[in-house]
Amino acid sequence: MIFVVQLGVGITSYVLSSDVEDFLEHNMRVSMQNYNSSRTGVYRTWNVVQHEHACCGTMGYEDWRATTYGESVRGVPDACCKEFTTDCGRNVFVDESKLPFINQGGCFDKLKGDVKDNITILGGVAIGIGCVQLIGIAFACCLAKSLKRQYETV
Repeated sequence: MIFVVQLGVGITSYVLSSDVEDFLEHNMRVSMQNYNSSRTGVYRTWNVVQHEHACCGTMGYEDWRATTYGESVRGVPDACCKEFTTDCGRNVFVDESKLPFINQGGCFDKLKGDVKDNITILGGVAIGIGCVQLIGIAFACCLAKSLKRQYETV
């Protein structure tokens, strides 16, 4: 039973890896709408992703323009800034002189590569463990057959 589940996980991860892009992009855009300090999970996740990957927004910094947060500060989160300073992302949409100080590229392409790599690894590991289990089953059958022969000769 476990073997079948592992094999299913392995095959599914390979088959659905192409759907990951649409799923990831959609959820990134939705979560941008929920970006504010009262939603700590979304807030922290976006800050970490943008800071660690030196990116801003889903496809680019302009994505923040259509969000509640972007409208309220007329800019981007401070995590988008190349060097973090308080309010460094504020008024980016009205003051173009601030653009060189923020990361303008989107996070989608960077995260897409990470997610696809991990899905491939997950599928490979699941199939690999399933194969080892299958070999174990074959050896167990051979051992049982050998023990049965020895029992019959005694």
